[in-house]
Amino acid sequence: MTGADVLGFYYGVGKFLHNGVWKDHEFIPNPPIGYSAPDCRFRTLYFSIHFYNWYQMAPVQEREDYLYDLVLWGYNTVHGLIPVTNINEIGDEVYPDSINRVRKLFTFAREIGMKTSLCIVPNQGLLSAPHAYD
Repeated sequence: MTGADVLGFYYGVGKFLHNGVWKDHEFIPNPPIGYSAPDCRFRTLYFSIHFYNWYQMAPVQEREDYLYDLVLWGYNTVHGLIPVTNINEIGDEVYPDSINRVRKLFTFAREIGMKTSLCIVPNQGLLSAPHAYD
């Protein structure tokens, strides 16, 4: 099994595992024949790291295990943002936590060969912003 890069190799391993049959405590391989590649070059997942959902609240190890699963399915990019919707002002203690959470996620994603993208949301505002700006 080979891949054009580390993510290509992960995809190949995932394809091998997903094509196999898992019975009781036995794995019966059914390797794909020939060349296999994902349908498109850009395969991303948006990590919605706000509103106290799973992406925000899950332990770091659980999120890292999830990223491993994603590369086995052919994902190559993690997309995220630094949310400000639950922050009163930039000095809030929640703000550095949000930045660090995204930083850890992106650092690990890059360690396993994934690309990262950061979204800037122009219609988000701090909780302390005047409602006239809503």
